[in-house]
Amino acid sequence: MIFPGNYQNATSFWKSRFFRLYPVYLFCGLFAFGHPLESLQNLLALPPLGGLVVALTNSTLLFQDVTLFLEVRDGAVAFTPDFASSLAPLAQYLIVPQAWSLGLEISFYLIAPFIIHRPLYLVALLLLSLALRAVLMHYGLSHDPWSYRFFPTELALFLLGSLSYKFSQKMKESGWLPDHQGLALFLLALITLFILVFSFVPLEVWQKKIALYVLLAAAIPLVFNMTKDVSLDNFVGNLSYPVYCCHLVVLKWVSKLPGWKLYLKGTLPGTLLALLIVIGFAYLLYRHVELPFDNYRKRFKKAPAA
Repeated sequence: MIFPGNYQNATSFWKSRFFRLYPVYLFCGLFAFGHPLESLQNLLALPPLGGLVVALTNSTLLFQDVTLFLEVRDGAVAFTPDFASSLAPLAQYLIVPQAWSLGLEISFYLIAPFIIHRPLYLVALLLLSLALRAVLMHYGLSHDPWSYRFFPTELALFLLGSLSYKFSQKMKESGWLPDHQGLALFLLALITLFILVFSFVPLEVWQKKIALYVLLAAAIPLVFNMTKDVSLDNFVGNLSYPVYCCHLVVLKWVSKLPGWKLYLKGTLPGTLLALLIVIGFAYLLYRHVELPFDNYRKRFKKAPAA
């Protein structure tokens, strides 16, 4: 958990998160940009407000998730409750499509310094977020993007993570955490089993999701403590963000390799080759883009207490 309290002030926290997310995103965005002239023509074809929103969100990462609720209709930008049925959703202009989730993450980072150290605020916002989700579901807004891309309701997950982190810190201070790896393994097995039988559990979907989220929040501190010194776990963790950012654009370029569609597309060797290329590209991103900025970000953290 990246906690605002570990930084000099709110501005230092925001700068650190910016240099954590933006360099890899920018590199993937430039790699995905394709033909600049064609992209510019598509942008100029939008109404002024649409072009401004698309240019702003692609260049800054801000509010990428908001594009999922906007479309171009009758020559103007309009709200849409279902981007999948829209003829011209603004989300189609995202250079790195999966970066919509980074928009959610950044929205949380913007408010985190003001709420993380106020337990009453955390609990109140958590309850409000869950209540809003219940209201939206009652009115039939339980489909994508409302189901997992609407920040006010997704806020509950970020807050659960924050509370989980606070709980783990309390356990560490009490000396309880290191001695309960058996419980961590039990919770990990229970979560895996729950996911496997999820569709067969005789409860409403929203009830099962809440149960799963609570289990995850309880398990994360224990599982993290158990695996934090495992080299393979660290390697996978280091590559997770680069893989997430680059996989679609890398697969796009892989699909253009000579003979790909004829001989390798849809085959096991083709899948394994694509996977290796994605992991290799992600490693290069981590080694030559992310890691140098990680070293730079250290200046924003608080100095260790004397």
